[in-house]
Amino acid sequence: SRAAGAPPRRPGGMALALALLAAMATSVAGSSERVLSELEVKQLNRILQGEVSKNELEIVLAQYDEDLSWSRPYEKVTTVYCKGGERCSEGTERLPNVGR
Repeated sequence: SRAAGAPPRRPGGMALALALLAAMATSVAGSSERVLSELEVKQLNRILQGEVSKNELEIVLAQYDEDLSWSRPYEKVTTVYCKGGERCSEGTERLPNVGR
């Protein structure tokens, strides 16, 4: 089910998004074991060209003081929640750093 007013999702959209994220993680980890399909390459190019909105795909990152420079190409579809206080980058959603 989807939220009222949310745009309809394309069939397989979540599976494609998960495959792309897995490929991105593989790329970040420095491994080249995974090869993208033609459909995945097209979707990744759409993301990198800014043609995909957060309504279609959202990458959510949690940060304290980690370097997230690797995520810049995906910034249009990325939300960063940061608990690092003054260490938080501009444009992040700052959250208080409280214990459990």
